[in-house]
Amino acid sequence: QLLPLPLACYPGSFELLPECLPYSTVEELVTMVPAGTGEDRSFCFVSHVDVCYDGLVVRSGEPLTFISVVERRGRRAAHCIMDGEQEQVSLHIPLSCHGEFYECLEEQSYSLSQLLASPQLCSRRVRLCNPQGQSRGTLLLHPVYEIQAIMHLRKNLVKIPSTLEVDLIDVTEQCRDVTFISPLSLSEILSQPHDAFPTLSEILEGPESQPLFKCEWLPALRKGNHLLIHGALHSKMVLASTVAGKKPKRYFLILQSYGGRFRRRPREFHTVYDLSVAASKNAGMKVTVSKYCESLDEDIPALSIGDQLEVLDQSQVDGSCLGKEPGLVCNRVSDECDDDDDEDCEQISLPMYLEGNFLEKISDHTKYSIRDICEKFSLPLDVKVVVRDPSLENDLLGTFSTLRLEEITLEPTVLASVPAAPEDCFHLPAKWINMSVSFTKDPLPWEKNKAPVLKQQSLIEVTDNFYYDFRKLTVSDTAPPPRPPKRRTSSSTVPEKTKGLAKVLPLPSVGTIPPRLAKLTITENPPRLCPSPVRITVRVVSVNV
Repeated sequence: QLLPLPLACYPGSFELLPECLPYSTVEELVTMVPAGTGEDRSFCFVSHVDVCYDGLVVRSGEPLTFISVVERRGRRAAHCIMDGEQEQVSLHIPLSCHGEFYECLEEQSYSLSQLLASPQLCSRRVRLCNPQGQSRGTLLLHPVYEIQAIMHLRKNLVKIPSTLEVDLIDVTEQCRDVTFISPLSLSEILSQPHDAFPTLSEILEGPESQPLFKCEWLPALRKGNHLLIHGALHSKMVLASTVAGKKPKRYFLILQSYGGRFRRRPREFHTVYDLSVAASKNAGMKVTVSKYCESLDEDIPALSIGDQLEVLDQSQVDGSCLGKEPGLVCNRVSDECDDDDDEDCEQISLPMYLEGNFLEKISDHTKYSIRDICEKFSLPLDVKVVVRDPSLENDLLGTFSTLRLEEITLEPTVLASVPAAPEDCFHLPAKWINMSVSFTKDPLPWEKNKAPVLKQQSLIEVTDNFYYDFRKLTVSDTAPPPRPPKRRTSSSTVPEKTKGLAKVLPLPSVGTIPPRLAKLTITENPPRLCPSPVRITVRVVSVNV
């Protein structure tokens, strides 16, 4: 019966049981019988037959004490002591002496750890001293060990249990020239000491098949290629994107070393809520209405194309059929009035759900570096490159009319280059590139004390997959924009019967109405038209007065 015994916490103690078969030689007895620890390795044994050596006769059953193994007359012998009638007698019995020898067991108990620590004790039969409810039968210990090893080109320990039936061959002599390589990921390179760089490395595993970057250095990150690693650092970057249009959007990471200059561009907001979020970071924001918009509530003023709005504060909008809703207080100046005429300003409150087109008014023509923008403005911000980076052969940012700087991020990167051009360095974002390298002992590709001046990359183009994954990690906890409330029907808002057969919804003033849908409800039942009331929908194209 198998009985699992935990090594660390098992409280019981054990005592040894005598062997059933005798030891045939003294050498077998000395080898198999567990001896003491340290200098005291003595134990007692008896012989079942008479032993004659050096003129002395050891009678059967007479106890002998083993002391040590010594060299005597060119042969190995067991130094033993026998108690005589008056004094102790020293004997040197050759290890090759044959007979029937038995160990004399002492009343000594062992813990489970002590039994497993000695190969002789571990192979003996034992019995529990304090069973605590368990059987006092004979036990044979079969320890299960776990061997920890490292494999070539593997960085994790391999654990091999002793119960695994495998054949192992010692190849130490044949493989003395083999160097075990420990792969390092980019994240593990970040934890290396500074004096470990610069160094040459070999790429063991390249990035995944669907990369997140669109860069010239990406094809160089293939298995077997060499990479020159200059160091590890944390780089401040700005995530930028192009404005949606006919061409697909493109995304970039702009580093602080970018040498171009930017000029602010007016931002466009499609709801009052978006305008409110931007105005909370920029006091006194002014916008121009570029699309006619009106609210579901008649008490909320409609906005015409060209109206100028100056954002003041947030408040509660009290509509006749909407109740109290969060809104934005603005000063409105119509397109026909002068912007400096305060008497023509009208203070209005707009609900957050109101949709429209609001174009930001800016008069700032200063040229900013990417560092200045990060220090002076809060993102997102729309800009245009007016001075390209002279260090870039092809500055892609200068080809777009508008760029949206969305967010600032601090990314751990590995500064690297290819041995063919060691001075042209690029940044490898450690969190976004899954690859492994191994440091080599090859010499650096330059003469001693003549390291080249490094040119760091300042622009990284990324894919839309990177953009969406980045947005998942940086999603904010802000509340979503409010939804337009449902209209509450009221008898006071129902129009009177028209002269014909239908009730028509109120229409805006003539000249400002775009084509739209209107609902008509038949209220009288002319027998020639239909037998029951029906509801129809028509499209109003124009209104003639």
